[in-house]
Amino acid sequence: LPVNIRIKEIYIGAEMRRHKRIQCRLDIKVGLGESLGPASTIDISQGGICFVSRRAFKADEKVDIRLTLPLGKFFQSPARVAWIRKQDADSYKVGMEFTNLKGKGKIALAGFLRSLTKKEKA
Repeated sequence: LPVNIRIKEIYIGAEMRRHKRIQCRLDIKVGLGESLGPASTIDISQGGICFVSRRAFKADEKVDIRLTLPLGKFFQSPARVAWIRKQDADSYKVGMEFTNLKGKGKIALAGFLRSLTKKEKA
């Protein structure tokens, strides 16, 4: 008897990511409009960023992320809060997805990530 078997791959955690995250410490600004607060990155990828903040964001909240890359290149993108976890009494670990990364910002981020990848391999 012929049997048709269908196998569906299921990815969990980091395996679900479309882009490799690279550990990187940068000071960033996160928020809306002029009310941007400071945060420090844990890792970053072409698709998103993980950071520590004193602000308690809400899941699916829409924000702006601004950072200055080495060599003075500026990067800004709207983002969506993918997840948030309380770390201690006054800090949160936050994962965000870039939602509309375009133009010079996308190019600057891609170049920066390539430079980090080369350092990892060296």
